[in-house]
Amino acid sequence: MSLKSADIQFMQRALHLAEKALGKTSPNPMVGAVLVKKGHIIAEGFHRKAGTDHAEIVALKAAGAKAKGATLYVTLEPCCHQGRTGPCTEAIIQSGVKRVVYAMKDPNPQVAGKGLAKLRRAKIKVDGPICEDEACYLNRSYIHWMRTGTPYLFAKVAITMDGKMADHRGKSKWITEGRVREFTHYLRSMVDGIMVGAKTAIADDPQLTARVRNAKQPMPIVISSKGKLPQKLKILKAKRTRPTVILTAQDVSDTLQYWLSHRGHVALHVGGTAGKVNLRKALRELGSRGVTTVLLEGGPTLIGALSRLNAIQEWIFCMAPKFLGDAGMGISQAMPNLPIANAKSLYIRQVTQIDNAVIIVATQKF
Repeated sequence: MSLKSADIQFMQRALHLAEKALGKTSPNPMVGAVLVKKGHIIAEGFHRKAGTDHAEIVALKAAGAKAKGATLYVTLEPCCHQGRTGPCTEAIIQSGVKRVVYAMKDPNPQVAGKGLAKLRRAKIKVDGPICEDEACYLNRSYIHWMRTGTPYLFAKVAITMDGKMADHRGKSKWITEGRVREFTHYLRSMVDGIMVGAKTAIADDPQLTARVRNAKQPMPIVISSKGKLPQKLKILKAKRTRPTVILTAQDVSDTLQYWLSHRGHVALHVGGTAGKVNLRKALRELGSRGVTTVLLEGGPTLIGALSRLNAIQEWIFCMAPKFLGDAGMGISQAMPNLPIANAKSLYIRQVTQIDNAVIIVATQKF
């Protein structure tokens, strides 16, 4: 395989296009495509949302007959199966494209190299992967969901400089202020669901909405052993854009289930032990329902429990220059004590300052 600097340049453009649909394509991946002929871009496109044309089709339609003899740069292996839309490989073959350069293979078992093989059988030159790390990071949630059947979990944590999430009374309003809270609403608009524990749902009575213009609203998800929540909670109001899902350790009564369903919500029994919800089963249940990304906004107990399961893939720390002292509720209080050699290690992806707070984004190493 001989790849030139121009190949990287055109693939970077395709990645930039794919990123335009950030938070809008679930459960599909973000994909960008660029058609190049004689060193010039003749058409391009990206996948906007599930059920609409894939990026390759958008670019091919824009190019029309000009696609013949061109090179197609695409950030994900073209699909070769019939889903909500037709197979992209067939359209590529029919277009007369002579070369396809891809960034990463599709982890979907229905594709997984089959798309590339079909193109090669049609005598189309196939090169790649190229810019694979960038492509994998862009679609990290899709890759995780495909491989595990569970959603990619982001833990958003507002903490003080001494690592506290709340004061000694359990109060956390507000550790961070101003534009950091606007940033939280942006994060909410990027995910399929927002997860909290029953204690947080009752104590804070949050709406769990994304207050961003034209934003896709996330699904409120509550972890509750018995499923009994005050009916006056904002997340249990009728006619919400997305239903609230309550994941329980015990079966709920028919009366409560009827009341919830009448308002468009649902309680799902996933089992558990010692009165605690089986979080692994809870995540698998969400994944089976097409939930690919979840923003965790729970307290130390829920965060600690999910961290012990190694279920949190990405941490977003919003650190304010404040101190609450030893009696404050720390982020690590529900986590196991580890020797330094076994300390949980993360990879810092981004550090940003917003007003008087620092945002640190860190992921598990992959």
